Amino acid sequence: MLLSKKNKFLKVLFLKHHFLQEKIVKGSILELELKCNYKKVHEIAKYWEVQGCIVSRSERGGNLEYQITSLGELAYEKISKQEKSIKLFLVIVTFCICVYFFI
Repeated sequence: MLLSKKNKFLKVLFLKHHFLQEKIVKGSILELELKCNYKKVHEIAKYWEVQGCIVSRSERGGNLEYQITSLGELAYEKISKQEKSIKLFLVIVTFCICVYFFI
């Protein structure tokens, strides 16, 4: 679950909010970032909305916009720490395997 589209959805919202100062992210942008259709984006958004991590708003024309909440920021930071620890573990394991074979 750590490297899933659900987590990438939250990551995109977090990064757009903090680094690009975009409070609201359009669904079409998320479709491009996640490389999936609007139904999948809506399904993922419902998951995070139930968790209280995002708020979705209807835009004119039936398009949706999404905004991350403070709870969503905390959830992203937790997920980010888990991903970093897994990556560090994989680097250490790879290093140990290389050392074993070369010694």
